[in-house]
Order: sequence, then C-alpha cells, then structure tokens
Amino acid sequence: MRALVLEEKGVLSLREIDIPEVMGPDDVRVSIHTVGICASDVHYYTDGRIGPFVVREPMVLGHEASGTVMEVGGNVRHLAVGDRVCMEPGVPDAGSRASRLGMYNLDPAVRFWATPPVHGVLRASVVHPASLTFKLPDQVSYAEGAMVEPMAIGMHAAAKAEIVPGDLAIVIGAGTIGTVTTLAALAGGCSRVVLADLRQEKLDLVARLGPIVPVNVKKQNLTDVVMDLTDGWGADVLFEASGSPEAAEMMIDPLRPGGRIVNIGSPVHPIRIDLAYANSKEVQIRTIFRYAHMFPRSIALWRQVRSILPLIADTYRLRQRDGLPVRQRPEALQRQGASRCQSASRCQSASRCQSASRCHFDRREKSSPTRPANVAGFLPSVAMTAATARAGVEQHRELDCDILVAGGGMAGVACALAAARCGADVILCQDRPVLGGNASSEIRLPIMGADVCGKRGVALEVEPREGGILEEIRLENAWRNPQRCAQMWDLTLYEKCRAENNLRLLLNTVVDGAEVVDGVIRAANATRASTEDSFRITARTFVDCTGDGRLGVEAGARFTEGREARSEFGESKALEKADHWRLGSSLLFTACDMGHPVRFIPPPFARKFTEEDLHQRTHRNLEFGYWWIEYGGTLDTIKDNEMIRDELVAILLGVWDHIKNGGDHGAENWALTWFGWIPGKRESRRFVGQYRMKQQDIEEAVDFSDAIACGGWALDTHPPEGIDARRRHPGTNALKEYVPYLYGIPLRACVSANVHNLMLAGRNISTTHIAMSSTRVMGTCTVVGQGVGTAAALGIARGVLPRDMAGRASLLHAVQQQLVRDDCFIPGVAHRDEADLARRARVVASSFQPEGAPENILSGETRAVFGRNGVKPGATKPGTHRWMSDPAAGLPASIVLQWPQPVRISRVEIVFDTGMHRALTLSHQYDFYGSEMHWGPQPETIRHYRLESIDATGAARLLAGERDNYQRRRVHAMDAVCAAELRLTAEATWGLDHARVVEIRCYGPSA
Repeated sequence: MRALVLEEKGVLSLREIDIPEVMGPDDVRVSIHTVGICASDVHYYTDGRIGPFVVREPMVLGHEASGTVMEVGGNVRHLAVGDRVCMEPGVPDAGSRASRLGMYNLDPAVRFWATPPVHGVLRASVVHPASLTFKLPDQVSYAEGAMVEPMAIGMHAAAKAEIVPGDLAIVIGAGTIGTVTTLAALAGGCSRVVLADLRQEKLDLVARLGPIVPVNVKKQNLTDVVMDLTDGWGADVLFEASGSPEAAEMMIDPLRPGGRIVNIGSPVHPIRIDLAYANSKEVQIRTIFRYAHMFPRSIALWRQVRSILPLIADTYRLRQRDGLPVRQRPEALQRQGASRCQSASRCQSASRCQSASRCHFDRREKSSPTRPANVAGFLPSVAMTAATARAGVEQHRELDCDILVAGGGMAGVACALAAARCGADVILCQDRPVLGGNASSEIRLPIMGADVCGKRGVALEVEPREGGILEEIRLENAWRNPQRCAQMWDLTLYEKCRAENNLRLLLNTVVDGAEVVDGVIRAANATRASTEDSFRITARTFVDCTGDGRLGVEAGARFTEGREARSEFGESKALEKADHWRLGSSLLFTACDMGHPVRFIPPPFARKFTEEDLHQRTHRNLEFGYWWIEYGGTLDTIKDNEMIRDELVAILLGVWDHIKNGGDHGAENWALTWFGWIPGKRESRRFVGQYRMKQQDIEEAVDFSDAIACGGWALDTHPPEGIDARRRHPGTNALKEYVPYLYGIPLRACVSANVHNLMLAGRNISTTHIAMSSTRVMGTCTVVGQGVGTAAALGIARGVLPRDMAGRASLLHAVQQQLVRDDCFIPGVAHRDEADLARRARVVASSFQPEGAPENILSGETRAVFGRNGVKPGATKPGTHRWMSDPAAGLPASIVLQWPQPVRISRVEIVFDTGMHRALTLSHQYDFYGSEMHWGPQPETIRHYRLESIDATGAARLLAGERDNYQRRRVHAMDAVCAAELRLTAEATWGLDHARVVEIRCYGPSA
C-alpha cells in the first residue's frame, strides 16, 4: 500500500510498502482519512530517534488518526462499514497483568503506532482491534477525530487529579497538551484554570476558550497571581505540562495545603523536588503515562475537543503527480511541527511525547456525494514539498471549521461575525477581493431596510432601523468615514472580520463544489485562482449567503426561480400565470461638478435615450445614480450575467450621454468619476426551505414562533424589462407604499428543506417572488444573516442539526434571547434572560422625564415601535423604553441600579439611544440624504460616561471611564466586583440636551 515512509533521518518517501496485517474476527479495517502530526513524528524525522527508540529501518509515521470503516470482522457488532471512526493507537496484550488491572497503558508489551519498530498510520488503511476503534458522532469532523488522542491525555490527567466541582486549577504549559488539560479540567468541574506559559501568543490563543486566567511568567509571578485569586489559600490542583525543570521545582509554592500535583511533561534530565516542603503541605504528587479508557469520554466531550482546533497549525493533502517518488526534506512538516513543539528538546521517547503541536495530513480524494468518502481508494501525494511544487501549480489545502459561510455580502458578513462571536469556529469565503456585495465599493448600492429610508420612523414612537451588527457597522463607518468614501466602507467590514479570533477570512475564494452524504454536506470545495490554491473545507453547518445560491445548488438543495402564479400561494400581487422572469440588475455611477465645462464623448456602443424614453425615470440628481438603470430580468441573471453587464454599461453611458448632450440638465460642468462594472443583482435563485414566506405573511405581519429577524421594506417589484419598460414606472414607490407593519422572518425560511445542515441568508432565502421583493433589501438580509449565524452557532453548541432546530423550543428561545441581547429586534420578543442581575434591581435616577422613567431600562425592549407603521398591535408595550434625564437638570446625570443584597458583577452591557427612527446608510447621493440623516456620531448618543460600582459601605470603584463613545451597545468586562449599587453617569452627549439610556444588563462570573 501507499504510505509516507521515514526512510532515514531527514528523508521521507511516498511509496509502496508492504505491511502484513491479518484481519481477525475482532478487528476492523479502516481507510485512513486524517492523521495528526505529533512532536514525536517531528523528532523521528529531524533526529532519527527519541531516547532509546531509534529508527533503524524505514518506518511509517503517524499515530493520531481518524477514518472510515471499510471492513469488519465476524465478531464485531458495534461498528459497520461506512462508520466514521478514530482509533486508540496503543494495542496492549489483553492478558497482561497491567491490562487485567485496567492499566493497559502501562503494559510493557504495548505496540504503539509510529514507535520503532511499529509502523504508524500515514498510509491508506490499517487493521485495528474493534475494541480500540470508536465511532464519531455526525457533528465531529475527521480533524476533531484525530485530535481525540491528545485530548485523551488531558482527560486522563484530569481524572488523576480527582477534581472536585469548584476547584481552582493551575496548568503550567500552554502547548497542545496544556490546552487540552485546561479544557478537561474545566469540563471536570474546575471553576477556573490559571494557565502559565512564557509565550504570550499561546496564552492569548487559549485564554478565549473559557474561564481561564492567563499568566505570562516572564512578566508575572505565578504564585502571587494564584494567592491573589484565592485570598492567600492556594490552588487545589496543579498540572505540570511543560516538562521544564524550573517549573517542576516551584510547583509546590502555589498549592494549598493538601493540594494535588499531576505531572504530565517529561523532562530530559532528573528534576529536584523539595520533599520536606511537600510533606509540610501534605501535597499529593501523581503522574500519568498516555491514557487509559479515555477515548469514549473525549468523544463525548467533543465540544471541548472542538475548542482545540485553532491549535492545528495547517492541513495538507497528500498528493503526487506522475507516480514519482518524493525523497525530499519536507520543510512544511518541519516548520509546522518542530517550530511549534514546546517540548522538542525535552522528549525522551515517542511514547512519552505528550506536548505536541498539531498539523494534520488528509489523504482524501474528492469523493462522490453519493457514497462515504475514501472507501474506494487512496490518492497518493505529499503536500508542501519541492517535488510537489514542481509537479503541479495548484496547491490543495484541507481546512476544518464549525461553520462555513459562503458569500461575503452583507448577509454573509453578519452571519460570520455573529457565529464567531457566539463561540463557533467560522470560515467565510468571499469570491471578491472586498466584502459587502452590493454595498461594496465595487457596486455601491446603499443599504435599505425596514426603516424605508427613514420614512417609517417617528422619534420615540417607531424606531425601525436595524440593530445588532449592522447598527454597529453603520455607526463605525459614520464615525470613521466623514468623507463617505466607498473604500472606507470596505475597510470597515474587513476590519470587523479581521478582529474576530474565531473567524478565518478567505477573500477571492469561490465555493464551487460540495460533498453530500445522506442529505448532509460533509465538505465544500473552493478555489482561489489568485494564489493557485484549492480548498476542501469540512464543517458541521454550511450557510449559503452567495445570493445566487452556488453552494446550495452544488449540494443539491431544492430551489426555484421566476414568478409564481397567483393560484400557487393565493398572493393578490402575483401573476395569473407563472413565468421565469425576475427582477433585473443595475449599474450605478458617481459624478461631480468640476467647476468648468467638461465634454463627454460616448463610445459607439452606448445606447441612445430621449427625454420621452426617460419620462418615468427621474434623472435630475447628477451626483449618484440611478437604481432604475436596470436590465436583465427577462434573461437568466446567472448564466447571462456577462451579457447583462455589457448591456448595462451601454445603458449607463447612454443615460449619461443624454444628461450631458441631450438637452439642458444643468450638467455642463459635471463629469463621471466612477461607474460600476459588476451588476448589482436583485434576484436569481430562491431556495425551498422548511417554510416559504409569501405576500400574506408580510402584509399581515404573521407572528412566527421561530422568528429570528425583522423586515419592513415595501413589496417592491420592478418590471423585468427594466429600462426597456419605457411606459411603466420602474418600480413600486417604496417610499410611500411600504407594508403596514414591521414583520418577522422565521428560521424555517432559512433552512433547506432537503439538505439537513444547510442554512440560508440573504436574498436566496425561502420566499415567493412577491415576498422576496421585500426581504431582498440589504438591511433585511443583514439582520437575517445575524439571526442565522447565531442559530447556527448555538445549534452546534447543543449538537442540533439545522434540520431539527425549528422543533427545539429551548434552542429557539436561546437564539432569540441571544439576538435580543445583541440588540437585534424581533417583533414580539422581549428580554427574558434570568441570568441578568439587573432584572433584580431597583432603578433610580438623578432626574427623569415623565415618558423616560428610570425603570424603563428594565422593560425588556430596546426600541419604541408602538406607533403607526410600527409593529402589529399587541406585539409591543407602548412607551419609549428608555430613561431620559430632565433637560432642566442638565448634565451630568446618573442612573443607578440598587440591589437589596450585594451581587458579584463581572460584565455590564449598556444600550444607548442612537436615533434609530432616522435613516443611516452610506450613500453618495448627498443632497437627498443630507436632510435625512446625521452622518457622524448620533446626537442622542451619550459621548462621555463613567461606570462605577458601589459596595455595601458606600465606597465607589470606577469600572469604566469612556470618552467619545459613538456606539449604541457597549460591553464592559472586568474582574468580579461585589456591588450593592451600579451607577452610570452621563457627562455629555453628541448634541442632545439630556441623557438617554435604553438598557443596562449585568452578569456575574458564572453567566
């Protein structure tokens, strides 16, 4: 069989090797899919030995593996062909004394993969005892399956520690084993883990995975930190995972009397321990060697295993062209392994290497979506070697994540950010160099939404502007982009994505394939031509935000196109007879007054227009236009897109020719400064989901129990002929004919009807053509994206497939509450989070107005929507839902939460007023929007404020002092404080004569 063979120190070959393996009745044969590269593999490659274990003849590397069962023995009952599995790499003598005592990991005769002379599993297949082969749940990827082996070490250490719930643990060493030990300690009941290391980047990586206190021992004294945390008592348990003699010598200091030490690392030389000192504390010292009985437990805790995926340095597909052997020094293996191995100089033997860095090789051939992958064969190859670089240009990479978001328009950006902020590991693929889709600098359509360009809004009565991530981005852009530069908008989106540790951004990357097994997407394929890379991306949940639905189509998801007949859904605005026409696409332009006459000479292909041709289409504004330069609705907006683009360019230049040369339009001094080359699409495919929204749902504002977002734009259909419909108005007058109420959008419309782990966000969600004419606008698409991203992340955390989400009431409640907490608006859904300590408080203020009482901040709602054109009656409580100080009392003004008994607070979340009744969007039509919005910090927003806690004695402690705040939602995290009161003092606003606060939430350390 083909295998990656270590021929000698520094030399690897991908070649045929004969490995005799007899298949017994209690065995299984496994097709290898993914193999982790441990530090022991790196040591054998770089040194040819680890202590007494010497590579004296060619040996196959690798001992952390997952794959697919391809054959089962006659006695095997718990596994079947096609099962996805991981394997415990050590095979003991079942009859040995150690094995009979349950300590099979200590059996001297154990045969451990990739320990001379035993071959490892970087090969096509392996025969292995079924008792040491474990089935992987559907939600666990092959990469996670390979990571079960190092996780088992941490689990074994945690078991040895005999953790008591609430214990405080110390882990020394933030490498892979230190990380998995940290996660295992938390899963075992530790309230917190103090993680110590020399390298800040390791600490930063791990610290975000839970209640972990990072300590850089170069800058801080570990014992001092622990004693501060425990009021001088000390930690309950200490795990030594660095192998450092210096660390071992001081590990008694931070322990409490009777504390426990579990040693994991293996120093090269003997270390000194002060036994007299240990005796004085009755410290218990325990050691571990590999693990026993821990694989099932590690798989059961796969959510914690998933958390270590960021430690995978990289993934490579083994491949080779023309059958040529590879005999090179694989720099990639050396770089990704040895350079990150924290114990490379300390390990004595392969069996003791418990401090490895991780990368993994994937040997999977692109498989048919109708069968389990890799059952039929093995594609021989080696990645990232000189031979590979010569043999073929394109480099293949294997990536793994929780959620793959395909499409980086506004829906995709919000979806990816929301999922990442909820703790999921996310990859976002965007086929363009910039984010934002139709809102990007490449197309420049302004983001419209439920506010209907501000026409629906009424101050303190109807605040329809979208909240959450979109509001955050809009406010950021208004603050940092006073010049309204389109590329600055791109930068804002890019920077937001770059800032999320859980989000990996792949620009210029097209998702162009999918592998589907039994209705579940296992992986998506993607191509990045700019770097000559191809990717195979495995995930638990996939979200199609591409607009055109490329990922969903590749996965076989059901979809529809065109306009339905009236009889199909009973829609009064639908046609009598269905057709395949749709809304067209547009190109925009910008122009400016140059201060002197400027000529425009149209190209020969520019179309000709008269005033009569354009009499239905206003063209007096010259600086930005026009959405009605629309074409292509009678064509296929996907397959005919290039032709549509060419015609739109001809139309745009023809319209400008008419403005400049076809009569007096006041355009003598005006010149084009930019025009688009990418059509801004309105409609193509719409997927069939678990529910299809229709006209009546929008007009009647149906109360969906699974609502995750809000819409409010008009049912805005356009003539499919676009500009060629010269006698017809180009579209519904959306500024006057908007739907009567703000309406909810159900999660079921965002889940594919036939692909079980495919979700949808954007204009391709499950709607009729008529309903889509309202839900398609980008403001609505963005909040749908945030709703879908939140649901996807929480579904993964609970092990629920998208297919099953709508039937899980507790999950839907959690999703809606998280969205409300993140300042999204869902009609009829109010704040009901019992963990919020503010709900138990009494609220007082230094002053207030009658309609802005202090207790309004606990109403459970974060905007006023009770007025005409707000929500349907009964879906909200009338009121402003905010505290408003008395203008006559001036500023500063304070609002105070008071508790009958002191509470411990470690997080405060504040929502300020940002004038959500007005429009706020990036548009280059300054004269229209100049009177419609405030571009910059919103005048209602509190600019300078102080946040203080007050203890039972009346002593105040400053928690935060903010200057020049311009955001609506602010979160302040701090070390837990004991507070009898919490005081927020507004010192200044951006223009309003009084202070406004919409909501304050408080959470304790355990929330």
